Amino acid sequence: MEALKSDTQFWNLICSSLMSDQLSHDNPGINAYIIRTLALEVFYSGKSRLNENLKSIFQEIHSKDSLLKWSKHIHCSKFMDNEQGDGDNSLDVSSVDFQDSFALLTAWRDFLLIIAVYEPLSVSSDCKKQILKDILEHLQEEMKSNNSRALILLSELFLMLSRHWQRELISLLNSDEMKNPIFQILNEVAYNAETIHPREQLVVVSIAVFIVRLQSETDLKIKNIKEWVVPCCQLLKKASILIHQPLDPKNIEGILKLPIVIVSLLNELIQVVKDWLPIIKNYSVIPLLVSLLIKSLKLNVGLQLAHSIITLFLSMGSDKKAAEALCNTGFMPEVTLILSDIDMAAYISEKRKNLGTQKPKLSRVDVYFAFLRFVTALLQTIGNYFLQDCWNFIGVHQEAMHITLVEMKNSFLREGIQDAILTCTFILQLSSHQHIWRLEHPRSLEMLLVDVCNCIYGTVAISCKPELLKYLVMHKKMLDSKPLKSLETESLLKRTTSEDDSQTPAEVEEIQQKLYELLAVTLTILIKYCPEMYETMSGHTIDYAQWQLLLHVSFSIPSLDRDGPLCFGTILACVNMCLKLLVKNEKTPSPRKTTDNPPTLVNRHLLMYILEISLAILLSQSTIALTHPSLPARDKQVVRRELAAELNSMNITMNRYLRRGPLSPAGISTPSISPGISSRSHPTEFPFMKLISNLVDKLFK
Repeated sequence: MEALKSDTQFWNLICSSLMSDQLSHDNPGINAYIIRTLALEVFYSGKSRLNENLKSIFQEIHSKDSLLKWSKHIHCSKFMDNEQGDGDNSLDVSSVDFQDSFALLTAWRDFLLIIAVYEPLSVSSDCKKQILKDILEHLQEEMKSNNSRALILLSELFLMLSRHWQRELISLLNSDEMKNPIFQILNEVAYNAETIHPREQLVVVSIAVFIVRLQSETDLKIKNIKEWVVPCCQLLKKASILIHQPLDPKNIEGILKLPIVIVSLLNELIQVVKDWLPIIKNYSVIPLLVSLLIKSLKLNVGLQLAHSIITLFLSMGSDKKAAEALCNTGFMPEVTLILSDIDMAAYISEKRKNLGTQKPKLSRVDVYFAFLRFVTALLQTIGNYFLQDCWNFIGVHQEAMHITLVEMKNSFLREGIQDAILTCTFILQLSSHQHIWRLEHPRSLEMLLVDVCNCIYGTVAISCKPELLKYLVMHKKMLDSKPLKSLETESLLKRTTSEDDSQTPAEVEEIQQKLYELLAVTLTILIKYCPEMYETMSGHTIDYAQWQLLLHVSFSIPSLDRDGPLCFGTILACVNMCLKLLVKNEKTPSPRKTTDNPPTLVNRHLLMYILEISLAILLSQSTIALTHPSLPARDKQVVRRELAAELNSMNITMNRYLRRGPLSPAGISTPSISPGISSRSHPTEFPFMKLISNLVDKLFK
């Protein structure tokens, strides 16, 4: 075969029938073999190792615009499914065998995909646009005869080409001559769902998802986007019928794919359509989704559908009327109980074992965290109306939340930190109703508040030691592993700091950012259980029955060798860490470290928030400590002496930092949009520091 391909006339003779000016309808089978041979040769050889004679063939295809001719020839053929049993297997006026014509269409699909991926020849934008148009017109024509094989092939081809030819697709759909062809096809599929093959429905809905996402990300304009919600609801109702019937375990996964994609389409649509709720209610979609959610959670293979539905509910939950409609369905108790069988400890242990391996399959714990996000969003939207369901939820899942917060500080995995953030965000929302919480479920409040304090302690401890964090992340070590327990923290830090101070890896920076986010959320929870600043400033007596002293009277530095307790020293360490990072951000980089990237603008704003809320916690807790009748006088003296010195030192450092501003343009990534650092920012940042200074003088004089 290699000898034949080396012949200068081989490829010319092979492709002679294709390269002729007039393509014959009499030999589709031969043309199919030729086109497939060209595609396979590019696939196995690659663009860079193509035979020179074959390259000349592709150049000729480009110069003669042969792709357009082939497209017209192939997509103008009239296909009919020979499985319909009507006895008429003719494909065109020449009565050519159906199998040969379908083979030609299949070969054309393979060839176009090879062209799109490997690019063995240059294809103009107009040519790509015309090919996409031909495929769409052919697809619409085949919808009339319901030719399943051709419909599936054409729709899959259009979807795959659309991903590679996005610019041409946008231009085609924005043109006036195309009257929403995707919507027309989607509407036709929804209307005739009983007779159209499920795989064809799956691909058409996938195309619709892709198009709607393109509208959100590009300049694609869909004028009638609201009308897309109707066929989506119709398809969902018809697809759900199959799920509620007795299912063959072998076919369950295939049956669930269609409703998963339909739910994804509905999720995309409600984010771009304003008044979608009346349409959803008109088709009774919310009760339907609830029944699908409960059914899928009971199936071992239905977790992906359950996760998709909960994600859709999360998008709907930001709308107050939709949130109330969801709450009125009464599904919370049943779903809460179904998710009660999760084993959080086993899940975290499995995560540790699979470090560096491929992404695991979706588990029930992943569905639980998605549901936790939804519950948090619903609580934020409708508040008191949803509280009773929240008490049931936290009563069932308090142990899972406890394990999530406890295990986070033992591993510092990105997923574990994110799970802790989700848990703390829910606790933060529920803390706005702390008085009712204390009455309805005091045990969970006490346990989770202790967990939050311990989480702050561990997060500050590791954040103050960036080199240790880098070591843990890069070497995938766990804090509770034996090799790390045998290491002394100080010696480890000395060794790591003596090494080459290269740029922090992206993985470490990502985990640092997540730790700062977690610290911000947990500190915000803590401030909910402290007196407001105006109460601290007023000088009036504090109600000690309402507020408790959350910080222990100790000024020790937080350590990873201990689990707490949270004390004044921990919050002071957090304040000093923020000041150090903010000042470090403004230092002029040395010539040897010009490749180092300064912290981003988001990091700086986050650090400023952590700094401010930490100071507020220190002042409110010190007010309680200094005036609490049951606290020993010795402890009060320690707080007065140690905290006054630390806060005065911090105040001097912060004022110096604010007056100085950035030393050079390199100190900030985007000076034009970050006035918070420049001298013009003083009116917005100095009042808070002036307030802190006055409070320090007042409390510790």
